[in-house]
Amino acid sequence: MPLPKVSIYYCARCKWQNRAVWYMQEVLQTFSDPEKNLVPEVALCPSFENPGLFQITVTTEQGEQIVYKRRMKKVAVEEQSEAYYYDGFPDSKLVKNLIRDALFPESGLGHAENKQREDPGLVLCEKCNDNK
Repeated sequence: MPLPKVSIYYCARCKWQNRAVWYMQEVLQTFSDPEKNLVPEVALCPSFENPGLFQITVTTEQGEQIVYKRRMKKVAVEEQSEAYYYDGFPDSKLVKNLIRDALFPESGLGHAENKQREDPGLVLCEKCNDNK
C-alpha cells in the first residue's frame, strides 16, 4: 500500500458521493509533487452502516489519523469535542490545510494560503514597476 494515503468516508445513504469525489480531485491536484508533497492514494469509502458519516483520515507509517469529521447535530457536543470535529462541510481550502498540516507541515500550499508575495509573477512595464 503506497503511503501516505487519504481516505474519505461518507454516508452513501445521504448521497454524499459527489462531495467526496470533489474533495478527492482537490487532494489529487494539490498533493501531486513527488519531490515535496505526494499523496499517491486517495480512497473513497462509502458507508451504509454509519448514518450521516463524513470523515477524512490520513494514513502514514505511524497509523491512521482523523483530520476532519462532520459533527452530528443529534449527538451531545461533549461527545464530539475532539479538534477534528467541524460543523457542516468544509471548503476545499480547509481540507487541504488539514491534510498538509498532518502530512507535510513544513510545506506551503502556494496560492491557496493567500500569502502576500513581493513578486506576484506579473509582467509589468517599467512605469508600473516603479509604482509598486
